[in-house]
Amino acid sequence: MSYILGEVQFLSSLNNLNLNLDNLFKLFQRAIEKSITIQFLEEGLTVKPNDKIDSDIFVSIIVDYINKKEWHKSQLRKNILKSKGIAGRPRALDEKEILKAIKKYQKGKQTVQNLCTELGISRNTFYRYRKTYDK
Repeated sequence: MSYILGEVQFLSSLNNLNLNLDNLFKLFQRAIEKSITIQFLEEGLTVKPNDKIDSDIFVSIIVDYINKKEWHKSQLRKNILKSKGIAGRPRALDEKEILKAIKKYQKGKQTVQNLCTELGISRNTFYRYRKTYDK
């Protein structure tokens, strides 16, 4: 979606342009030469006629845009996984192994450090498992 109001051209999103970086840079340069302000509504990006778009500024604008886009995609993936009951990393150990390790610790057969080394988990993880499963 694109519309012009006075000397401002409104574009809904950078995504809709389907331009490579070289063409996008040229679009910005032409708009500046013709004293047209471009606003990308979705990204909140405005390029004004008095802006001097050099390659460093242009690259930082595009990198910022890509980072925001990737962040939104990752949030969407997290929300989808969360809605399916899949959140975070899978557990290093199953419940049976956790209970077995807690019993070894309680009986004094092994220290926390030795258990953690053997199981490949951190001390914090062991204590968190213990807090959850030790009833």
